[in-house]
Amino acid sequence: MFHSTRFLAVLVVLVVLVGVDQLQSAPVQWSFDDGGNGHFYEFVAPQGGITWTSAKTASEERMFLATPGHLATVTSQGEWDFLLDNFPTAYNWIGLSDVAQEGHYEWVTGEPFEFSTWKRNEPNNAGNEDYVHYDGGGWNDFHNWNTVYSADFPHHYIVEYSIPELFSVLIDIKPDGDKNPINLKSKGVLPVAILGTDEFDALQVDWESVMFGDPLLIDDGGTAVGPTKGNTGDVNDDGLMDLKLFFSVPELVDNGAFDQMSEEAILTGALFDGTEISGNDVIHIVPHDNSLTRERGIIAVAAVPEPSTIILLLTGALGFIAYNIKRRQL
Repeated sequence: MFHSTRFLAVLVVLVVLVGVDQLQSAPVQWSFDDGGNGHFYEFVAPQGGITWTSAKTASEERMFLATPGHLATVTSQGEWDFLLDNFPTAYNWIGLSDVAQEGHYEWVTGEPFEFSTWKRNEPNNAGNEDYVHYDGGGWNDFHNWNTVYSADFPHHYIVEYSIPELFSVLIDIKPDGDKNPINLKSKGVLPVAILGTDEFDALQVDWESVMFGDPLLIDDGGTAVGPTKGNTGDVNDDGLMDLKLFFSVPELVDNGAFDQMSEEAILTGALFDGTEISGNDVIHIVPHDNSLTRERGIIAVAAVPEPSTIILLLTGALGFIAYNIKRRQL
């Protein structure tokens, strides 16, 4: 699926922002259902570009779902297609280099180097090029520079988060309703049901292991919260037993697990046999303060951008959309 709306959102954010120091996408999962590895990937575009070595360090310092990142390792055609389908394609560093031994390319993770999609006549080591970036046409070895010969062409990078495989479960926040409204001033509790299915026994969940909160806030210093109590029953009348947990709203707020801009919640935990589980659902904060926004597709840090950077990213996003439309017409 071509996520054109993601890059329309990029265009809108770039146009309306006063300035940005760094643009980054919210992490996107290459799901098992789509033939993926379950990992999450993130596009980061620092103002003025970034060197490969600095991008490597920055990637390893980033965290998502309590997992450190690394520069993306592209080890299959499916993974390559996923990156093309989900992120801008203007000079992105990936975790591949031959700096240790010329001509011997290695991934930063030590994975076997068995797949590649080089541009024509690449790699060529022109002027001792040891680090790999890509655009829509494929991979290229390049120098450890912030930009590609000009400030108009800054380097970005792709972070990969190798999240441990989790068993996906169905959850239903406020199972008696559809919109899941949450008033952050409430002094009560928030019910969340883990739903049983024909393939999954919800009563095998060790509810004392369960944690709950907004995934973006948790990765930005907030703390997920455990339930205060739980009970069992058939909450959706499908004849299967479900586990219903209750979370203190004041505790969620005090721990930074929810705020006025929260739109999604994730529940993690484990079964009694140690199998890790994860499930998510949307939420709706009420009353909503329309003066507050946190763009879920693209997160921006304020600064003053170079006009050339805005033009490049606008051009890159438009080119990406046109490239993918053309690919799907072939």
